[in-house]
Amino acid sequence: MQENLPVSNTPTIHPEISTSASQPVYEKPKTNNFLIGLLSVLLILTTLMVGYFAYQTQQLVKELQMMGNDSKQATETLELPVEATSESVSELNLINECRDNSLNISIKYPSGWSCDNDPSDEWIILTSSSVKIHISTLGRGPFCGGGPPDPNESCVVSDYYSSSKFDLSLYTSQDQDRELFGGYNFGSKPWISVVDNTISQLSVVNLDSKEKIEVLDILNSAESTN
Repeated sequence: MQENLPVSNTPTIHPEISTSASQPVYEKPKTNNFLIGLLSVLLILTTLMVGYFAYQTQQLVKELQMMGNDSKQATETLELPVEATSESVSELNLINECRDNSLNISIKYPSGWSCDNDPSDEWIILTSSSVKIHISTLGRGPFCGGGPPDPNESCVVSDYYSSSKFDLSLYTSQDQDRELFGGYNFGSKPWISVVDNTISQLSVVNLDSKEKIEVLDILNSAESTN
């Protein structure tokens, strides 16, 4: 006789099948924050450097323009002097005095110059190693002025300098500066002639910048003796 075995009510436990073990998990690659940061820093530095060099270039252009303007002004000043420079130079250098009561003029001159005057003839001659200034009331005209015109000579007269005391014109002939000629407007109103002292046979005037300043300072120092 077959025995009936007792039936167990305990549920059968089956082992769980892990899906994670059988299916691979996809992971996103990590972002390289260090590389991004480095590239950002390099970009910022490059931008700053470009801006700096652009600024320096602008400053250089401005400086070159200013130098060009200064050079142009200096050239124009040498070619055609404007107002007197005696205020800054005469007080230091014009230490000697030459007086002519017939001309009613007293004029000062620096060391390195000499004065020759004859009150009876009404003239003053101031000379340096390279320049001669002749002040006189003797009748005469400027270079290439007076007398019959020379058909082979072209004479050009241009304004050279003007102040409250005197005026000077530049006389040019045969493409050479020959004489500075003008006159004072006080005293006996003598005329003024400025020529090169190194050439005796031909009238020429060729002043460098230092000589121009000295000549204008001397002429501007003149005062009436009345």
